[in-house]
Amino acid sequence: VLSAGPFVLDRDRFETRIDGESVPLTATEFRLLRVLMAARGRVLDRSQIIDKVLGAGAVVTDRTIDVHITALRKKVSQSTGGGDAAGWIQTVRGVGYAFRQPTG
Repeated sequence: VLSAGPFVLDRDRFETRIDGESVPLTATEFRLLRVLMAARGRVLDRSQIIDKVLGAGAVVTDRTIDVHITALRKKVSQSTGGGDAAGWIQTVRGVGYAFRQPTG
C-alpha cells in the first residue's frame, strides 16, 4: 500500500482512494499513479514514465503520457476533496512530472 496526503493506493486490491473515497482508474492510470507515488518528490521525465508504465518496448509519443496525466487529474479532481488532490500531480515544464505535496 502506498499513501501520501489524501491518496491511498492498494496495489494488491487494485484500488485507489482519495480522502477515503474510491476512485475508479483504468489499468494505465493506476500504474501511472503508482509510478509517480513510488517516486514521490522526484521528477520523472516522460521516457522514464513510459518505460515504467507502458513497458520499455512501448512505441508511443511522449505526449501519450500527457494524455494519461490529463485523464488521471480529471478523475482525481472529480472525487471528494479532489481539487486539492489534483495538485499533487505536478508538471515540471520541459522535463516531465512529479508527485509531491502542493505548495501555497
